[in-house]
Amino acid sequence: MQNLFEQFNRTTELIENECLEEALEILLNLKMYTEMAPFCYYRIAQISNMIGEPDEAYDLFYKALELMPDIASKVLPDDHPSLNYIFRGKKVELEIMNCTLCGGESENHWCYPLFEASGYNEHFNPIRMWRYCEKCHHIFARNFPEKPFIYADIQKKPNPRYFSYYSNILSNIRKAGFTAGMSLFEVGIGAGECLLAAREIGYETYGIDVINRQVEEVKSRYGLDVETADFNEYIADREWDIIMMGDVIEHVNDPEAALAKAVDMMADDGALWISTPSFESAYSLVLGHTDAMRRETYHINYFSRQSLYELLERNYLFPVDYQISDHYAGSMEVVAKKI
Repeated sequence: MQNLFEQFNRTTELIENECLEEALEILLNLKMYTEMAPFCYYRIAQISNMIGEPDEAYDLFYKALELMPDIASKVLPDDHPSLNYIFRGKKVELEIMNCTLCGGESENHWCYPLFEASGYNEHFNPIRMWRYCEKCHHIFARNFPEKPFIYADIQKKPNPRYFSYYSNILSNIRKAGFTAGMSLFEVGIGAGECLLAAREIGYETYGIDVINRQVEEVKSRYGLDVETADFNEYIADREWDIIMMGDVIEHVNDPEAALAKAVDMMADDGALWISTPSFESAYSLVLGHTDAMRRETYHINYFSRQSLYELLERNYLFPVDYQISDHYAGSMEVVAKKI
């Protein structure tokens, strides 16, 4: 038995070094042993995904989970947050087959276990299939709960090193002449770093977030003007010079509606700042299948520069600046103006 696991452990190294044929040969021999079958299905699923066979990967990942519901405890590092995850069957989720941006046809593209990520939430199914739309070069989750963030209970403390980061963003917006206005609305306030930095500079600020615990924390502790609200349901009573959407658009199931709302809230000479991970970023291309973004539980859209720009332009916004994020590796930061 020890020898069997030694052979299996060798396949991990082979897969990391992309010696896939050699790893597959070992796994196909090992899966004949009943005690090794779940582990082999799991590794063969990884290989299937890497060679462009996501449907086979999806079936094999679930086969491994059905044979060994606690397989996470065997394949994850000992200090992993999901080490005690146990599969108890699939949950009912929305199934999205057509592109979330253009409504066009799409195809299965990638398949990953979400519990491999540090932030996995068990309200989501453990295996994520991503679909790809060739027309608009966009990737989106095939399955997710109807309201993904209803299960989030996140409370973060502000990270002081981000104050200068947001200060530089706002300074660049002013220096480039994108807008001289001094009112700012943030969608998705996080721990409040952007609003705190903007208020210090002299901006009139307001923000919303769907996570009530976070909203109440920054309101009571720092006196920020914020409220709990879903952006798509939020009713604005005024226009703002700057709309900040930092790492928000990848979380919403209707990006088109979110951008349309942002346009309605922007002053005619205002600016939209938006950041989101890019699956064609230099960072993501180098990391490939090890890119953590592909396993993020709450991400249901994965943009490219092309798909984001087309979304902006359909909503009468013209991209005027593109930056590689200093905040999140693999994310793009874009400033857009009304056409």
